[in-house]
Amino acid sequence: MNSFSGNHVWTYIKFCLLYMVIFYLNAYYLFPKLYFNKKYLMYGLSIITLLVIFVFMIKPFDQLIQLNRKPRSAISKTHLPDVVKTTTLPGARDRNKGYFFDINSLFIFLMVIGIGIALRTIKEWQLTEKRAILAEAGKTNAELSFLKAQINPHFLYNTLNNIYTLCITGNEKAAESILKLSHIMRYVTDEAGADFVSLEGELDCIDDFIALQKIRLGKKITLTYEVIGNPQGHQISPLILMTFIENVFKYGLSNHSETNIVIKIRIEPKLISFYAQNTIFENRNLNNREGLGISNTRQRLEHLYPGKYKLEIDDKNNLFTVNLLLVS
Repeated sequence: MNSFSGNHVWTYIKFCLLYMVIFYLNAYYLFPKLYFNKKYLMYGLSIITLLVIFVFMIKPFDQLIQLNRKPRSAISKTHLPDVVKTTTLPGARDRNKGYFFDINSLFIFLMVIGIGIALRTIKEWQLTEKRAILAEAGKTNAELSFLKAQINPHFLYNTLNNIYTLCITGNEKAAESILKLSHIMRYVTDEAGADFVSLEGELDCIDDFIALQKIRLGKKITLTYEVIGNPQGHQISPLILMTFIENVFKYGLSNHSETNIVIKIRIEPKLISFYAQNTIFENRNLNNREGLGISNTRQRLEHLYPGKYKLEIDDKNNLFTVNLLLVS
C-alpha cells in the first residue's frame, strides 16, 4: 500500500512539474526571446521539438493513466476462446511496440503553450501601454513647459513697459509699482512652474497686476474688478486667468474715448468662473486678440482641464467678452 501511494505521488508530481517547466520555458524564454525578436522559425522548431519529446517519448498523461489502471485478473489464456486469444486492440499493440500516440498529452501540451503565449502577450501589451502613457506624459510636460516659457516673458515684458511709462512721466507711484512687480516676478519664477497652484496665490498675483494697471488709468476709463467667493482649498493652473486680464488692458484702453473694463471672478465649491469684457476700438486689429497668449492658454486648458472647462470668446456689440468656466 505504501509503495502504491508513493508511486502515485511521484507520478503526479512529475506530471505537474513537466508541464510547469514547459509553461515557464515558453512564457519566459522561448516566446519573448525568439518570437518577439522575430526569430519565428527558431521558435517554431523549438515548440515542435518539445511537442515530439512530450507526445511520442515522455507521454506524461499516458504514464498517469497506466499507473491508475487496475491489473487484469490472472486468467489463463488457454481457458479463453480462440477468438479472444487472437484478438488484440490496435492501441495496445502500438503501446507495446512504443509507437502509441498520446493524444491527451498533445492536448494538454498545446493548452499550456497557448496559455503561456496569451499571458505573455497580455503582459507585453500592458508594458507597451505603460511606456506609451509615460511617453505621452513626458511629451505633455515638455509642451506645457514650452508654453509657460512663452507666456512668462510676454507677461513680464508688458508689465515692464507699464512701469517704464510711469518712470518717464515722473509718477510718484513708480517705486510702489516696482515693489508690486517684484511680487509678481517672485510668483512667476517660484510658483508658476507647477501645473497647479493655490487660487489664493493666483489672485494675489492678479491683484498686484491690476494695481499696477490702475496707476496709469485715465479718468475716461471705468474699471470694475470683483472677486466673489472663498478661494481657500481651490487650485488653478498658473497664469490661466492672467492671460485674459493682460489682454483686457492691452487692447481695451483708449486715451480719447470713454471705456469700461469689467473683470469678475466667482468661486463656488466645485466651479471657478471668470468673466472679462472691454470695449473694441476701431483702430485696433481684432485678429491680434487671438494671439500667442490666448492660443497657448487654449492648449494648456486642453492639457490640464480635459473635458473640465468651457471657454467662450466673442466680439459682438462692439465688446470683446471672455467667459471661462473651470471645474475644480
